[in-house]
Amino acid sequence: MGNREQLAILKQGVEVWNNWREQHPNAEINLEATDLSDTDLERVNLADANLERANLSRACLNQANLVRARLQRANLAHANLAHANLAHAHLEKANLVFANLEDAMLPFAHLDGSNLSAANLKMAYAEDAEFRRANLSYSTLRKAILASSDFRHANLQGANLEGANMTSINLESTNVSQVKYDRHIFLGTLKESGFHPKAIGGRYVDLILDTTIRCKGIHATSCHGGQRFKLFLLDQDYLEEMLQTRGGRIWCFLWWLFADCGRSLPRWTGWSCVFAILYAGIYTTLGRDHFLVANMRYSFITALYYSIVTFTTLGFGDIAPKTDLAALIVCSEVILGYVMLGGLISIFSGKLSRRGA
Repeated sequence: MGNREQLAILKQGVEVWNNWREQHPNAEINLEATDLSDTDLERVNLADANLERANLSRACLNQANLVRARLQRANLAHANLAHANLAHAHLEKANLVFANLEDAMLPFAHLDGSNLSAANLKMAYAEDAEFRRANLSYSTLRKAILASSDFRHANLQGANLEGANMTSINLESTNVSQVKYDRHIFLGTLKESGFHPKAIGGRYVDLILDTTIRCKGIHATSCHGGQRFKLFLLDQDYLEEMLQTRGGRIWCFLWWLFADCGRSLPRWTGWSCVFAILYAGIYTTLGRDHFLVANMRYSFITALYYSIVTFTTLGFGDIAPKTDLAALIVCSEVILGYVMLGGLISIFSGKLSRRGA
């Protein structure tokens, strides 16, 4: 059991307790297995305290100092830990069901085997934290910083990971079924930026990646339960790495512009149609004097027909270039047509083929 004298001081109020801690900086705080449920402990200083198996359910620990606190097997269900500092804290096998950890500090925290089901960790800072075998089912991790954290064998079923920073985290053998993650954010991002060029430029990476999630260096090859999410993570990992290479931002922009980085068949097809129409316009501008036309009246429709058969490399032969200039332009369309056709087949086969192999 905990120290009864210390418990009595704490129950006199946070101000009294914090003043006592300032006067006794070297005191060992022992509140093990104490009942502090429904207690208002806002801004309390419990750094380095022993709170193992303590009952803190529904307690208000908003902005509390729990640095290096020992909270193994503690009951923090429905507790309010918003803006609390839990750096290096030990929460192994703690009960944090429905706990509010919004904007909490959790760097290097130990949450192995803890129950965080339906907990709110929105915008929490949990870099290098340990979540091995933790239950985070249906928890909210929106915009949380989880970089380099360990989630091996954890349960993330139904968790909300929109905008989370998952750089270099370990998801090996983790359950990622039904997780929520943001995709197709292009229009939403433009609206948020108010269509202002500078604001849009500031969201360049979000627009290219089509998500606010970051996952460079992620370990996710053996996570299970959500193959689409797994493939999404691996794809984002590759794109983020490519963006950081020399000239990567330019190449990624061009790749995104024409094919949404290989994800959009309609965009690639649309550009193919644009190129075919553009060449038709060039042929129309050049006029009949530059082409040999058999049995056809020369018009834009004729030029479009010729552009399409040239672009698709069909080449029926009823129209042919007559001048050097026309021949050069036709050659450029043939080359571009081969490239676009090859890309079209590649994207189409990727969409059509079996996933997860």
